[in-house]
Amino acid sequence: MTLVHCQVADELANPLFEVFDGGDFVLSSYRDVEATSTTMQIFFPDETSAPRAIECLKAAGRIVGADLAPQVCTFPDEDWKYAYRKYFKTDIISPRLAVVPVWETYAPTPGQKALKLDPGMAFGTGQHATTRACLEFIDREAAADPARTFLDVGCGSGILSIASKLLGFKDVRAFELDPDAVQAAT
Repeated sequence: MTLVHCQVADELANPLFEVFDGGDFVLSSYRDVEATSTTMQIFFPDETSAPRAIECLKAAGRIVGADLAPQVCTFPDEDWKYAYRKYFKTDIISPRLAVVPVWETYAPTPGQKALKLDPGMAFGTGQHATTRACLEFIDREAAADPARTFLDVGCGSGILSIASKLLGFKDVRAFELDPDAVQAAT
């Protein structure tokens, strides 16, 4: 993967988008909240296209009155859709529940349920503080009264619904509109 990027004054970011004519190149930007400038960037697979990308960015800069100095960097191509897997590891939620990625092996302790999950592009691995707090709450409620019902609105990966069922809730229902999330939850 190749990246052409440069810094511009914040007030020039939108005008650059308006005048940028890169053909197949797509201009994007980001601004760190602590920065005083915006990073303009173009990603593309073939590094031989870098000179043309630089010229397109410089041409847009000339139109808005900025003398841009784009830089090029390359980095290994990786399947970004699966990059999250290196950060998603087995997480012990409680003595009764562990969230386990499907690509890891885990032997639950006696009385513990292993929630096997591959969230893919859907939200919900249990690592976000809110999701983890919900899992802990579900665990406490299931221990107190597993005959309860559970409704998961906008279930994402289905992590909360699956945990509810594993921990003993009798009637668990969930729904989701995002097709990637539906695929992960089923």
